Amino acid sequence: MKKDMKIAIVGAGSLDAKELYRRLVASGFDRENILTFGSKVGPWEISLEDEEAEVFLPLERQYLAGADFVFVFACDGEARRRVAEWTDAIGATLVDSGGTPAAGDAPSDPFGDLSLLKRGDGSVVIPSPAPLYLASFLGHIPESGHLQVDCTVFEPASTLGEAGVQELFHQAASLLNFQAVPTETFGTQSAFSLTPSTRWDGESFERQVKSLLGRELEIASVGVTAPLFHVYTISTFIGVENAQEIEKEVRYSVGNHGPFRLLEDAAWPDYAKVADSPIPLAAIRSLSGNKLWVWLQFNHVGCGTGALADKVLSRLRP
Repeated sequence: MKKDMKIAIVGAGSLDAKELYRRLVASGFDRENILTFGSKVGPWEISLEDEEAEVFLPLERQYLAGADFVFVFACDGEARRRVAEWTDAIGATLVDSGGTPAAGDAPSDPFGDLSLLKRGDGSVVIPSPAPLYLASFLGHIPESGHLQVDCTVFEPASTLGEAGVQELFHQAASLLNFQAVPTETFGTQSAFSLTPSTRWDGESFERQVKSLLGRELEIASVGVTAPLFHVYTISTFIGVENAQEIEKEVRYSVGNHGPFRLLEDAAWPDYAKVADSPIPLAAIRSLSGNKLWVWLQFNHVGCGTGALADKVLSRLRP
């Protein structure tokens, strides 16, 4: 990959954007060729976290000039629209990280890389990791009838950014020291408990899975806030015919095509093993003649949108 091209990162204060930045620097990119912007159109932005200050460039067209790729992470609607216009005007490639795939975005090959979806206008969308990984796994199930999928998505604190990670830490410390629990970010106690996610958009999640998979299925989902820092978990029950045979076929298919590491002996691995894994972990069990259970886990930062963005950049510019 050419190290002298310029990369612009919009919404650079998010965890995913920071992961992309870290990977770019580690791979030899000159920091001066990585332009970092805030999440809103306007002047300079300053982010204060852990007593460290980060200064982001003003999100204006002239500062994007010269960029070869523009990665859009967490930002408001106006910023997203304006950045798309400016990127087109300067002839750069827009990469919508964590975007919502539209009908027809999914590749025809069910074992293709779903993390890179090119749009007709030349831009690229990187889907959110949870629907992406679930759709990728479901793609290994043979098309032998209508799929019925019921899943519970356990969201880690990192879905709320660094503020969520820090508050979970302080909640746990406060409880262990018999002190008042801070709830400014979560709105409730999350440490040592499972609570329904007030931010969960089941309709959007289910629509993305269907679009990415590119086949008919009946899906229902529930979001739960879990007391974990970065590990995402998706527990899924799938109605199929002849579950034991399907399990064997899926195991063989995943082993040959990935992108998961299949767990053979334990469905719930050590937390550190998940946090350190560079690829998602998966387990599958046939519970009865017509029911499969699938368990997916991945590090929201190490396997999330920032990591996917780095992978996509490598594919766009070898």
